[in-house]
Amino acid sequence: MESSILHIGLGLSLGGALVLALADAWLSRSLLVYMDAVESNVTMLVEAIRAASTQVIVTNVDLKRDRRQNVARGLKTVGWLTLSAGFALQIVAAYLTNSKGA
Repeated sequence: MESSILHIGLGLSLGGALVLALADAWLSRSLLVYMDAVESNVTMLVEAIRAASTQVIVTNVDLKRDRRQNVARGLKTVGWLTLSAGFALQIVAAYLTNSKGA
């Protein structure tokens, strides 16, 4: 029984680590796209101020990007919880193994 708990824990840890890595890469890319949009808006604002223009056109809020960032954050949370559950199962398996040997 302990070995099956250990294998399940190892599988959960591996799955959680993979989900976490993929979600982290996705969120990082999404945040970089967001920062590019902010940089573009600041550039347009600075150019408008330098030209003494009152007509400043900035990009609108991208709702798809915001939703994707929320999904990526949620996946990161799921990854961390899965990874933690895997480690907890490994600790339980180690405890059960040691308590039977004593």
